[in-house]
Amino acid sequence: MTKLRALVIDDSSLMRKLISQILSRDGSIEVIDTAHNGEAGLAKIRDLKPDIVTLDIEMPVMTGLELLAALRAAKIKARVIVVSALTKAGSRMAMKALDLGAMDIVHKPSGSISVDIERVGDELIEKVKAIASLKDREINLDVSPLPPMSLEPTAVQPSADAALMKKKRPLLLAIGISTGGPRALRIIFPQLPKNFPLPVLLVQHIPDDFVESFAESLGEQCVLPVTKAVDGEELKPGHIYIAPGNRHLGISQKRTVLSANVTETTPVSGHVPSADYLFDSVLNAVSGNAIGVIMTGMGSDGAKGLHRLRQNGAYTIAQDQATCTVFGMPRVAIGLNAADKILPLNAIIPDIIDYLARKPYES
Repeated sequence: MTKLRALVIDDSSLMRKLISQILSRDGSIEVIDTAHNGEAGLAKIRDLKPDIVTLDIEMPVMTGLELLAALRAAKIKARVIVVSALTKAGSRMAMKALDLGAMDIVHKPSGSISVDIERVGDELIEKVKAIASLKDREINLDVSPLPPMSLEPTAVQPSADAALMKKKRPLLLAIGISTGGPRALRIIFPQLPKNFPLPVLLVQHIPDDFVESFAESLGEQCVLPVTKAVDGEELKPGHIYIAPGNRHLGISQKRTVLSANVTETTPVSGHVPSADYLFDSVLNAVSGNAIGVIMTGMGSDGAKGLHRLRQNGAYTIAQDQATCTVFGMPRVAIGLNAADKILPLNAIIPDIIDYLARKPYES
């Protein structure tokens, strides 16, 4: 079996050794070399053409951000996972790295090697294997965000209306996403118009210390406010609420008021936060009066919950294989017949806007 070839770039000799040890635990990964700064890393990317690169951000001579910019300028489509410290500054730079073409982020291990290998090792290995194994045709690192759209109906076929007439009136939009999500959301969220009539609830599998910077970064690109969800807050139309990285996000309804429930509990479908937890909470609170979307990500989180939403009258969408970074969660959902539509990334928000404008559902 051909091993996945990894290049580790970090200015710390300890981190280069530690990350190499983590990746070498898996027999399908070979660390072919390391580099101590971005300049040396760029030369090795050109010469060795690794399947995957782990990249530190703060380095002398050439930073990780400068390396990513150089790769883009040279049209070199390297697959990069940022391994960043869980600090405020590190989180902001990690978000910038995603804008420059990095495909995912993992928090940098520190302190006791034995403890931190167990804490981040499996996540790093899983993401390295998933991203390195993708076909070239499945990856496009040059996609730019689209401008916001107006909330106007478009021409549709009458048969499409008839197929959706049994759906219930949506009260919110719930999204589950994982690996590849930060990049995908940067593409679709700028399409949401200022007058978007629903609250948007998002479960993104991401370390908690990155969530606030992630929300801030998305908010800079969107016309809608983006915030980390707070327990008990009222969910307002035209607002995007992101689940904390270490708690589940659900909702409750009292009369006509929807509120966020942020709770610590055991993993659901292997995750905290969990898309299945969110979708099931939506179902319990508002039945099928929702739009559910499942997007790029490893595993199956959200698939069963999306199926239950669809069975109860919600309008449901799964991202298609061609535009997923990892076609895991959507693949399982599609296999369960959980999606009313299977759409490419750029078509998801336009379809939702069209659906809301045409109102092809029960009032």
